[in-house]
Amino acid sequence: MSLTTSGDSLSWEFPTAFGEVTVRATQIPAGLRLTCHGSGDENRRVLRNVLVTDALLKAAPKEHHELEVLSGRRATRRAALTTVAGWVSFICSRMQTVSQVEHGETPDEDIIRGFWWDRKANFGDAIGPWIVSTMTGRHVVNVRSTKDSPIPAVGRASALVGSIVQMINRPRVDIWGSGLMRPLSEDSGLRRRRTTEVHAVRGHLTRHELQEKLGWTVPEVYGDPALLLPRLFTPNSPDGDRRIAFVPHMKHRTRFSTIDEAVFDVCDVRDDLTTVVSQIAGARACVSTSMHGLIVAQAYGVPWVWLNISDAPLGGADFKFEDFFSTLDSSSLPGGAPARVDVTSADLENLDLQAIAEKAALPSTAIDLDALEAALPHRTLADERLRQRVDRRAARRMKQAVRKLLPSRHHS
Repeated sequence: MSLTTSGDSLSWEFPTAFGEVTVRATQIPAGLRLTCHGSGDENRRVLRNVLVTDALLKAAPKEHHELEVLSGRRATRRAALTTVAGWVSFICSRMQTVSQVEHGETPDEDIIRGFWWDRKANFGDAIGPWIVSTMTGRHVVNVRSTKDSPIPAVGRASALVGSIVQMINRPRVDIWGSGLMRPLSEDSGLRRRRTTEVHAVRGHLTRHELQEKLGWTVPEVYGDPALLLPRLFTPNSPDGDRRIAFVPHMKHRTRFSTIDEAVFDVCDVRDDLTTVVSQIAGARACVSTSMHGLIVAQAYGVPWVWLNISDAPLGGADFKFEDFFSTLDSSSLPGGAPARVDVTSADLENLDLQAIAEKAALPSTAIDLDALEAALPHRTLADERLRQRVDRRAARRMKQAVRKLLPSRHHS
């Protein structure tokens, strides 16, 4: 590990199984801020995954992770070395585990093999591993094999949040709340995936495709797992007046350059999922071209409207949105359908986003979220771990009560 100094910061560079990672300690009024970043796309991809529940991802000005702020006695450079060493050890260990899994080895760490899209930073795709790791207390490693990164198909894997079912390219996959991007084709590779087991799907359209075209058994358990976020994450209440959240999909982000930030809280979907979720949950309404912008708004009870750029459609066009909409009860809404505004690219220059936000509405969720949560393949283990923690707390309380009843040594 090498140390460099620059002005008010110290930087440590160290090797990992996927390349160099840098931890930086920067002087701020509150003390020292610790951040880290990786070099190279593959290194940054893995670093995002291993830190998904442990550090705050920031997209700009350069992708990095905010590890923690050291204050008081911990803020001295000498004391900070101990904390930095801990982060270095943690990151190296986690990345070594990922490397072992990607090489078909069985690591010592108790991990869950996940399956999700992670080529670029996107809060919607990070929701899956974040939720599963939070619910189970285990490290989730992505085993989605690609041409550039082939991964041996060892053990079972869980397909998590997103339109990823059609991407399944390995045996022994459990589907939990994910969906299809589009209707299945006649030559779909899923026909060969006979060891796939479905526990829950995002919506009725995905279930229909898998049942009717593949003959798979698909239980009537629905919902994008992002709808479970309020059970696991409580955002901070916003300061001042609640603004309108605007969530452009990563493919649309550069199309919106002039937005009144006094009215709109513009969400960068490349940022940490907790940051984006907090922005949406704290808004008075949400305008989104991103499906997960809508789903998070629905989860936290924020009225929303889908802004559809008709001549710049996302992959799968309307299918994945309609799949999500199939889990809602929109009968009480104007027109009996979720709020939607269609525009073209030519309309964006003079788009009145405030007028669009006034069309936002909140339908009822028409699915059983308890059933969705219970359908998580690793839920049994999570419940067992929770029971063990409760038992340990009860045992400690019992010991404390017994000590109070026993005579002290002074009187014995």
